[in-house]
Amino acid sequence: MLSEEEFRLQGYSTNSLEMLETTEGQLNAVFACFGSAAQHGQYFEKALGEFIVKIKHVLEPATPEKHIQAAKSRLARKTIGQLLKIMGNHVQPDAQWVTDLLLKAHKSRNFLIHHYFLEREDRFKTASGRKAMLNELLNIQKQIEEATVLVDGMRFAVTERVLNRDSDSNESGTALFSIEISINETKKPCNEGLDLTT
Repeated sequence: MLSEEEFRLQGYSTNSLEMLETTEGQLNAVFACFGSAAQHGQYFEKALGEFIVKIKHVLEPATPEKHIQAAKSRLARKTIGQLLKIMGNHVQPDAQWVTDLLLKAHKSRNFLIHHYFLEREDRFKTASGRKAMLNELLNIQKQIEEATVLVDGMRFAVTERVLNRDSDSNESGTALFSIEISINETKKPCNEGLDLTT
């Protein structure tokens, strides 16, 4: 469980900490943290869809805008698992931690949305249980945020690489990992997610 000092370091005010001294305040905090973690789950989903569209658009730069918008609309109806499968068929990171982070965030987000309150019902009954829930929700949100930042970073890196593909710039710095992007139009369900023409 986070100490009072750790809560302050995360930006919580004294009023927020005092709120945690009452049952009502603890319950409100649990629901607020759940909502925040769920919100970050939606950001993760959106980042995956945007990255998939970016991959295809980079590989087919002449794609009309209306096809890009249609693909975004189709991808918005996919689950995180479906998006990860589409992405995984075309993006192979050379570092296992990248895949592990994405899968862990997916698992955490699904647990949050489908099982969290059902499996934590007994924890609502005690102050220590509610505080444990707060810590758990903060950790779930952090996992999801890290995955979202990673996916957004890959999208930005792909964009940057394409924009600078004709330059002779020597990149300085150390790469944390690399990704290989491949398009194989015979794979399914990849076509469904990557087809920008329908």
